Amino acid sequence: MTLIVSLLAIHAAISAAVTLSSDDAPVRRVSKAATVSDDEWMPVRRQGAEAVFDDEPLDEAVSLSEENEENEVLSVTKLHKYWPHCQAFGDVNWNTAGKGAEQHFKKMTFVPNVQSALACGQLCGSYSHMHNGNNIPCAGWTWVAQEWATEFTGHKSCALFGFMENDAGVVRYPIYEYTFANKCCIAGTPCQAKETITDYNSTSDRVGAAWRKAERARLSHIKQEHLAAEHDAKIEAAKPFSARSIKYKSLFVIAAVLVLGVIMGFVFAWNKGYLKQAYKGFFA
Repeated sequence: MTLIVSLLAIHAAISAAVTLSSDDAPVRRVSKAATVSDDEWMPVRRQGAEAVFDDEPLDEAVSLSEENEENEVLSVTKLHKYWPHCQAFGDVNWNTAGKGAEQHFKKMTFVPNVQSALACGQLCGSYSHMHNGNNIPCAGWTWVAQEWATEFTGHKSCALFGFMENDAGVVRYPIYEYTFANKCCIAGTPCQAKETITDYNSTSDRVGAAWRKAERARLSHIKQEHLAAEHDAKIEAAKPFSARSIKYKSLFVIAAVLVLGVIMGFVFAWNKGYLKQAYKGFFA
Protein backbone atom coordinates (compact mmCIF):
# COMPACT_ATOMS: atom_id res chain seq x y z
CA MET A 1 0.00 0.00 0.00
CA THR A 2 2.89 2.35 0.79
CA LEU A 3 4.25 1.74 -2.71
CA ILE A 4 0.86 2.60 -4.24
CA VAL A 5 0.70 5.87 -2.34
CA SER A 6 4.25 6.79 -3.45
CA LEU A 7 3.44 6.00 -7.09
CA LEU A 8 0.33 8.16 -6.91
CA ALA A 9 2.44 10.97 -5.50
CA ILE A 10 4.97 10.69 -8.34
CA HIS A 11 2.15 10.71 -10.92
CA ALA A 12 0.69 13.82 -9.32
CA ALA A 13 4.09 15.52 -9.39
CA ILE A 14 4.61 14.82 -13.09
CA SER A 15 1.07 15.96 -13.91
CA ALA A 16 1.63 19.18 -12.00
CA ALA A 17 4.85 19.87 -13.86
CA VAL A 18 3.17 19.28 -17.24
CA THR A 19 0.27 21.56 -16.29
CA LEU A 20 2.68 24.29 -15.20
CA SER A 21 4.63 24.31 -18.48
CA SER A 22 1.80 23.59 -20.94
CA ASP A 23 0.19 27.02 -20.49
CA ASP A 24 3.37 28.75 -21.65
CA ALA A 25 4.31 29.28 -25.31
CA PRO A 26 7.08 27.03 -26.69
CA VAL A 27 10.48 28.40 -25.72
CA ARG A 28 13.03 28.78 -28.51
CA ARG A 29 16.56 27.73 -27.56
CA VAL A 30 18.86 30.71 -27.34
CA SER A 31 22.12 30.18 -29.20
CA LYS A 32 25.28 31.26 -27.42
CA ALA A 33 26.37 34.67 -28.62
CA ALA A 34 29.76 34.83 -30.31
CA THR A 35 32.29 36.86 -28.37
CA VAL A 36 33.14 39.36 -31.07
CA SER A 37 33.85 43.04 -30.68
CA ASP A 38 32.69 45.67 -33.16
CA ASP A 39 36.24 46.02 -34.49
CA GLU A 40 36.55 42.29 -35.11
CA TRP A 41 33.52 42.44 -37.41
CA MET A 42 35.61 44.56 -39.80
CA PRO A 43 38.03 42.68 -42.07
CA VAL A 44 41.61 43.71 -41.41
CA ARG A 45 44.70 43.64 -43.59
CA ARG A 46 48.27 44.16 -42.46
CA GLN A 47 51.13 46.05 -44.03
CA GLY A 48 54.12 44.69 -42.13
CA ALA A 49 53.12 44.96 -38.48
CA GLU A 50 50.52 47.68 -39.11
CA ALA A 51 46.85 46.66 -39.19
CA VAL A 52 44.49 48.56 -41.48
CA PHE A 53 40.71 48.20 -41.64
CA ASP A 54 39.84 46.93 -45.08
CA ASP A 55 36.20 47.03 -46.10
CA GLU A 56 36.77 49.69 -48.75
CA PRO A 57 35.97 48.80 -52.37
CA LEU A 58 38.72 47.02 -54.25
CA ASP A 59 40.35 48.48 -57.34
CA GLU A 60 37.76 48.55 -60.11
CA ALA A 61 39.74 46.21 -62.39
CA VAL A 62 40.13 43.65 -59.60
CA SER A 63 36.47 43.92 -58.58
CA LEU A 64 35.27 43.33 -62.13
CA SER A 65 37.63 40.42 -62.72
CA GLU A 66 36.62 38.53 -59.58
CA GLU A 67 32.85 38.71 -60.06
CA ASN A 68 32.61 35.41 -61.96
CA GLU A 69 35.74 33.84 -60.54
CA GLU A 70 35.53 30.58 -58.58
CA ASN A 71 37.98 29.65 -55.87
CA GLU A 72 40.95 27.75 -57.26
CA VAL A 73 41.74 24.24 -56.04
CA LEU A 74 45.26 24.61 -54.70
CA SER A 75 48.13 22.35 -55.73
CA VAL A 76 51.56 21.95 -54.12
CA THR A 77 53.20 21.58 -57.54
CA LYS A 78 52.23 25.03 -58.78
CA LEU A 79 51.48 28.42 -57.31
CA HIS A 80 48.03 29.98 -57.27
CA LYS A 81 47.32 31.31 -60.77
CA TYR A 82 47.14 34.87 -59.41
CA TRP A 83 50.07 34.65 -56.99
CA PRO A 84 51.96 37.96 -57.49
CA HIS A 85 55.07 37.90 -59.70
CA CYS A 86 58.29 39.67 -58.72
CA GLN A 87 56.76 41.99 -56.14
CA ALA A 88 58.37 42.91 -52.84
CA PHE A 89 58.19 45.23 -49.87
CA GLY A 90 60.89 46.21 -47.41
CA ASP A 91 61.37 45.91 -43.66
CA VAL A 92 59.52 42.59 -43.46
CA ASN A 93 60.36 38.91 -43.40
CA TRP A 94 58.28 35.82 -44.15
CA ASN A 95 56.73 34.29 -41.05
CA THR A 96 56.42 30.50 -41.01
CA ALA A 97 54.43 30.64 -37.76
CA GLY A 98 50.83 31.88 -37.51
CA LYS A 99 49.22 32.08 -40.93
CA GLY A 100 52.29 30.45 -42.45
CA ALA A 101 51.91 27.38 -40.29
CA GLU A 102 48.18 27.23 -41.04
CA GLN A 103 48.94 26.85 -44.75
CA HIS A 104 52.18 24.80 -44.44
CA PHE A 105 54.36 27.70 -45.59
CA LYS A 106 57.95 26.77 -44.71
CA LYS A 107 61.54 27.68 -45.41
CA MET A 108 62.97 25.37 -48.07
CA THR A 109 66.59 26.52 -48.22
CA PHE A 110 68.87 29.55 -48.08
CA VAL A 111 71.84 30.69 -50.15
CA PRO A 112 74.64 32.94 -48.83
CA ASN A 113 76.30 35.84 -50.67
CA VAL A 114 73.51 36.69 -53.12
CA GLN A 115 74.34 40.11 -54.51
CA SER A 116 70.91 41.73 -54.75
CA ALA A 117 67.23 41.36 -53.93
CA LEU A 118 66.51 40.85 -57.65
CA ALA A 119 69.06 38.01 -57.81
CA CYS A 120 67.35 36.44 -54.78
CA GLY A 121 63.96 36.79 -56.50
CA GLN A 122 65.34 35.13 -59.64
CA LEU A 123 66.70 32.24 -57.56
CA CYS A 124 63.20 31.78 -56.19
CA GLY A 125 61.72 31.86 -59.69
CA SER A 126 63.91 28.96 -60.83
CA TYR A 127 63.93 26.86 -57.66
CA SER A 128 61.76 23.91 -56.65
CA HIS A 129 62.04 21.64 -53.63
CA MET A 130 61.39 17.88 -53.65
CA HIS A 131 59.05 16.97 -50.78
CA ASN A 132 56.92 13.80 -50.48
CA GLY A 133 57.47 13.08 -54.17
CA ASN A 134 56.39 16.54 -55.32
CA ASN A 135 58.45 19.32 -56.88
CA ILE A 136 57.28 22.30 -54.86
CA PRO A 137 57.94 25.71 -56.43
CA CYS A 138 59.38 28.59 -54.46
CA ALA A 139 56.60 31.00 -53.47
CA GLY A 140 58.57 33.66 -51.63
CA TRP A 141 62.06 34.90 -50.89
CA THR A 142 63.76 37.00 -48.23
CA TRP A 143 66.94 38.91 -48.91
CA VAL A 144 68.90 40.16 -45.88
CA ALA A 145 69.54 43.81 -46.77
CA GLN A 146 71.30 45.14 -43.67
CA GLU A 147 74.99 44.59 -42.90
CA TRP A 148 74.35 44.25 -39.18
CA ALA A 149 71.69 41.54 -39.60
CA THR A 150 72.21 37.95 -38.45
CA GLU A 151 69.17 36.30 -40.09
CA PHE A 152 70.00 33.14 -42.04
CA THR A 153 73.74 33.58 -42.78
CA GLY A 154 73.66 37.35 -42.38
CA HIS A 155 73.95 40.19 -44.89
CA LYS A 156 73.15 39.23 -48.52
CA SER A 157 71.83 35.79 -47.66
CA CYS A 158 68.74 34.68 -49.56
CA ALA A 159 66.09 32.39 -48.03
CA LEU A 160 63.47 30.61 -50.13
CA PHE A 161 60.00 29.56 -48.96
CA GLY A 162 57.16 27.42 -50.32
CA PHE A 163 53.86 25.69 -49.54
CA MET A 164 54.75 22.12 -48.54
CA GLU A 165 51.14 20.91 -48.25
CA ASN A 166 47.61 22.14 -48.98
CA ASP A 167 44.50 21.47 -46.93
CA ALA A 168 41.18 20.90 -48.70
CA GLY A 169 38.97 23.94 -49.05
CA VAL A 170 41.51 26.55 -47.95
CA VAL A 171 41.56 30.05 -49.39
CA ARG A 172 45.09 31.26 -50.05
CA TYR A 173 46.04 34.24 -47.88
CA PRO A 174 47.52 37.35 -49.49
CA ILE A 175 51.27 37.70 -49.04
CA TYR A 176 51.06 40.37 -46.33
CA GLU A 177 49.35 37.84 -44.04
CA TYR A 178 52.49 35.66 -44.09
CA THR A 179 54.93 38.42 -43.10
CA PHE A 180 56.04 40.24 -39.98
CA ALA A 181 57.88 43.52 -39.48
CA ASN A 182 61.67 43.10 -39.59
CA LYS A 183 64.07 45.96 -40.36
CA CYS A 184 66.76 43.61 -41.67
CA CYS A 185 65.10 42.22 -44.73
CA ILE A 186 63.21 42.57 -47.98
CA ALA A 187 60.57 39.94 -48.77
CA GLY A 188 59.10 39.22 -52.17
CA THR A 189 57.66 36.78 -54.69
CA PRO A 190 59.32 34.81 -57.55
CA CYS A 191 60.96 36.65 -60.43
CA GLN A 192 61.63 35.37 -63.93
CA ALA A 193 64.48 36.39 -66.23
CA LYS A 194 64.32 40.02 -67.42
CA GLU A 195 61.69 40.91 -64.78
CA THR A 196 62.37 43.74 -62.38
CA ILE A 197 61.03 43.98 -58.82
CA THR A 198 57.96 46.16 -58.35
CA ASP A 199 56.42 47.32 -55.10
CA TYR A 200 53.77 45.05 -53.68
CA ASN A 201 50.30 46.63 -53.81
CA SER A 202 47.66 44.84 -51.78
CA THR A 203 44.75 46.47 -53.63
CA SER A 204 45.81 44.92 -56.95
CA ASP A 205 46.52 41.48 -55.46
CA ARG A 206 43.80 39.17 -56.81
CA VAL A 207 44.71 36.45 -54.32
CA GLY A 208 44.24 39.04 -51.58
CA ALA A 209 40.97 40.21 -53.14
CA ALA A 210 39.51 36.71 -53.03
CA TRP A 211 40.66 36.30 -49.41
CA ARG A 212 39.18 39.65 -48.34
CA LYS A 213 35.91 38.71 -50.01
CA ALA A 214 35.81 35.40 -48.12
CA GLU A 215 36.84 37.14 -44.91
CA ARG A 216 34.08 39.72 -45.24
CA ALA A 217 31.54 36.93 -45.71
CA ARG A 218 32.87 35.00 -42.70
CA LEU A 219 32.86 38.01 -40.38
CA SER A 220 29.43 39.10 -41.61
CA HIS A 221 28.12 35.63 -40.71
CA ILE A 222 29.61 35.93 -37.21
CA LYS A 223 28.02 39.35 -36.80
CA GLN A 224 24.60 38.06 -37.89
CA GLU A 225 24.84 35.18 -35.40
CA HIS A 226 25.78 37.64 -32.68
CA LEU A 227 22.84 39.94 -33.47
CA ALA A 228 20.44 37.00 -33.69
CA ALA A 229 21.58 35.75 -30.28
CA GLU A 230 21.09 39.21 -28.78
CA HIS A 231 17.60 39.36 -30.30
CA ASP A 232 16.71 35.93 -28.89
CA ALA A 233 18.02 36.92 -25.47
CA LYS A 234 15.83 40.06 -25.43
CA ILE A 235 12.74 38.04 -26.36
CA GLU A 236 13.55 35.48 -23.69
CA ALA A 237 14.06 38.16 -21.03
CA ALA A 238 10.68 39.71 -21.89
CA LYS A 239 8.73 36.48 -21.26
CA PRO A 240 6.85 36.20 -17.91
CA PHE A 241 8.27 32.72 -17.38
CA SER A 242 11.57 31.80 -18.96
CA ALA A 243 12.47 28.23 -19.76
CA ARG A 244 14.85 28.21 -16.81
CA SER A 245 12.22 29.37 -14.30
CA ILE A 246 9.75 26.78 -15.60
CA LYS A 247 12.39 24.09 -15.25
CA TYR A 248 13.20 25.03 -11.66
CA LYS A 249 9.53 25.39 -10.69
CA SER A 250 8.76 22.01 -12.19
CA LEU A 251 11.60 20.41 -10.24
CA PHE A 252 10.42 22.10 -7.06
CA VAL A 253 6.85 20.82 -7.51
CA ILE A 254 8.07 17.30 -8.23
CA ALA A 255 10.35 17.31 -5.18
CA ALA A 256 7.64 18.73 -2.92
CA VAL A 257 5.02 16.20 -4.00
CA LEU A 258 7.49 13.33 -3.65
CA VAL A 259 8.32 14.38 -0.09
CA LEU A 260 4.61 14.72 0.66
CA GLY A 261 4.00 11.25 -0.78
CA VAL A 262 6.72 9.73 1.39
CA ILE A 263 5.26 11.41 4.49
CA MET A 264 1.75 10.25 3.62
CA GLY A 265 3.01 6.72 3.03
CA PHE A 266 4.80 6.75 6.38
CA VAL A 267 1.66 7.98 8.18
CA PHE A 268 -0.51 5.41 6.42
CA ALA A 269 1.87 2.60 7.31
CA TRP A 270 2.06 3.80 10.91
CA ASN A 271 -1.69 3.94 11.26
CA LYS A 272 -2.02 0.44 9.86
CA GLY A 273 0.44 -0.83 12.43
CA TYR A 274 3.09 -1.97 9.96
CA LEU A 275 5.81 0.27 11.34
CA LYS A 276 4.69 -0.21 14.95
CA GLN A 277 5.30 -3.93 14.62
CA ALA A 278 8.65 -3.39 12.87
CA TYR A 279 9.95 -0.90 15.46
CA LYS A 280 8.23 -2.41 18.52
CA GLY A 281 11.55 -3.03 20.24
CA PHE A 282 12.81 0.48 19.45
CA PHE A 283 9.81 2.27 20.97
CA ALA A 284 9.48 -0.14 23.96
